[in-house]
Amino acid sequence: PGGHNPDRAISKPDREREHRGGRIITELGEVFEDSRDTIGRRVEILDVDVERVDSATLFWIRDGSVRAAVAAPTGATVHAGQSVNVIGAVERTTEGVRIRASRVEPSR
Repeated sequence: PGGHNPDRAISKPDREREHRGGRIITELGEVFEDSRDTIGRRVEILDVDVERVDSATLFWIRDGSVRAAVAAPTGATVHAGQSVNVIGAVERTTEGVRIRASRVEPSR
């Protein structure tokens, strides 16, 4: 009573997702900028190269000089040298951070 609601009213679902969940990461280097703020954020990284495949569940992507580990979703098949789009979220590991992919698809 007598106060106001400090939460902004969000007019569109797109803007609510951005406001509440943070901006979507679209550049691989952004994954490592401030890992405290990137954990849990959505990732949509397009046209990156698969550098190395360690197993059916783990591979590495590279964009320029930046590389990151990706936990592959069930059924994803990637090969070293392939260009892919990676959709998922950033998660913490004992070694740092990686991308937990919900979808991996060829980019070309």
